[in-house]
Amino acid sequence: MNCYYHPDKQGEYTCLECGKTLCESCVRKDGDKTICNMCEESIQGDINYGYSKFLGFVLSLFPGAGHMYLGFMERGLTLLLSFVGLMFFSSIIHSNIVPFIMIVFYFYSFFDAYHLRRKIDNRETIIYQKFNIDKVYLAYGCVAVGSILLLNVIVDDYVRDFLTYATIQRLRNIIFPLLLIAAGVILIMRIKKKEEKVIIEHDLDDMDKSS
Repeated sequence: MNCYYHPDKQGEYTCLECGKTLCESCVRKDGDKTICNMCEESIQGDINYGYSKFLGFVLSLFPGAGHMYLGFMERGLTLLLSFVGLMFFSSIIHSNIVPFIMIVFYFYSFFDAYHLRRKIDNRETIIYQKFNIDKVYLAYGCVAVGSILLLNVIVDDYVRDFLTYATIQRLRNIIFPLLLIAAGVILIMRIKKKEEKVIIEHDLDDMDKSS
């Protein structure tokens, strides 16, 4: 396909935000991410270039808060809600693996905010795709949360009369890993379907060009 802004040039990139096909002169890069000039201007306009280094560091100690202070509101809100969600699951499931995931998540958020501050200081192009929840994933999340809450009520009100406390704790420790495995399998299947769709579309484009 040709470039959206320069029809006489071959399009080699795709804008992460608007999806337009771009040539080399129209693209802005952030690692392996690409964006067009128009979308870059809209994203850069939200960034807090005059941030306080002290506040930037202190707020980055709280997952998502540093991102929101720097101007990445959707990114920060996603991290904050995810961390609070992990705390919620930890209080319900009582699994040893949840605190470990929370620690990894915490350091990811901290260093992500750190790298953002460095890019802002160096006036580098920063590309963050807008937060958009797939309705399918939202439905899966609702089912998962509802199932956990229901199981927790059943265990506390009914199963406790028949099983020992140690057995109940073992069952709770099994639930979260099973949910992670199920979520991983679903994501792998959806990714494979998307890859197959892309391959088919490329084959069709090649057939059209050859004809």
